[in-house]
Amino acid sequence: MFAKKIRVLSLSLVLSALPVSVLAASFTELVVFGDSLSDAGNAALFTMPNFQEVPFGGLVPSLPYENGRLTNGLTWVENLAASLGLEASPSFDNGTIFAFGAARTGPRVDQFGIFQSQTEGVASSEALYVVWGGSNNLISEAAIQKQEGDDAGASATISQAVNDITTNC
Repeated sequence: MFAKKIRVLSLSLVLSALPVSVLAASFTELVVFGDSLSDAGNAALFTMPNFQEVPFGGLVPSLPYENGRLTNGLTWVENLAASLGLEASPSFDNGTIFAFGAARTGPRVDQFGIFQSQTEGVASSEALYVVWGGSNNLISEAAIQKQEGDDAGASATISQAVNDITTNC
């Protein structure tokens, strides 16, 4: 498992060193799994089927924030997609961003299952796949466990989040 983490870190470092134009020529689509930091509107579309996009108009937005996102503007993956010349929209709107606000790494929201059902189990070798996860596990579970003095529980929660991500990838 350690070797796999090193390979992923190495690949991340190599990709970050490449010019954006080199990356753009290599990928035909961007597929994203993650939480609210990558959610382009899935949580809003799922929880409010008749959701209408509303432009962001204040310093303290109401939920959902701008156009169904849980941010005050485009997410980082939408900006990444734009810089690569790729489309970026929520999977609940026939897009390839499967991220979902408040998602944890476990089975609560099966982003990989949704992806597999929409692609009939075939993952494109020409897509750039992004996985962002674990922060909600740490904030909502491990931090509370640690605060309550349950160091073993906090460590187990963190280990489980890492295992969930490596197992699904």
